[in-house]
Amino acid sequence: MAKKTQLHELIPIEVTRGKESKSVYEHVVNAMNDSKLIEGFRRRYEQRAEDGTEFPAENKAVQISFAQLFNSFIAREQAYINVVATKDKANSIACADVIIGDKVLLTDMSAVTLIFLEKRIDNIIAMIQRAPVLDPAYEWTKSGDIHISNEVRTIREVKRPMHYVVFEPSEHCKNGQYEVINENVPVGEWVKTVVSGAMTYNDQLEMYNRLITLKEAIVTARQRANTQEVEQQKIADYLFNFIKTGQV
Repeated sequence: MAKKTQLHELIPIEVTRGKESKSVYEHVVNAMNDSKLIEGFRRRYEQRAEDGTEFPAENKAVQISFAQLFNSFIAREQAYINVVATKDKANSIACADVIIGDKVLLTDMSAVTLIFLEKRIDNIIAMIQRAPVLDPAYEWTKSGDIHISNEVRTIREVKRPMHYVVFEPSEHCKNGQYEVINENVPVGEWVKTVVSGAMTYNDQLEMYNRLITLKEAIVTARQRANTQEVEQQKIADYLFNFIKTGQV
């Protein structure tokens, strides 16, 4: 039976094997372009004159062959391809339900979809936290999508001159003395009603709490999906066998 593994175990393995494959690939390409490693020679001297000078044979061995380089690359590339294929296979079968309380909200959500949903819920949480909230100084009545406050009355005043007697006319001062003082006199009222599209604090708090509950349910579902076991894939073995031999 093929060995089984879990999705969450494959992610760090994929990263490591990807780096290893890239490193070996670069080494192989550089070595292929270095003629000093790939090429050698054998040279001997054949003299024609009987009394000529003899020279020893010369040899330079090939340090590494393309076959050796390619096989070293295959070993790393096979491991990388197989782990990616296994991860993708796991993603295709790693599913879980999103459960709120004792009820199923979403059925058979893939791990990839759950990761996506988790990020989107985070964005919505940030939006709700920044949402405008109604001023608690007013009493509000809901009307459709808006809220209407109670009436707030503000007295309007104007300055008017008011005459005050300092002292009455007398035998010493026939005209008496008067003083004019400008005073604020109420002449009317401003009646103000605030209309707002903001949400109430209670609505904001309730929606925030529901979002947190939903996010926790999604995270829990993703964790369950990531523990689904999948057989390790060996597709790279078939790929490279065909590349090297042409056999299917």
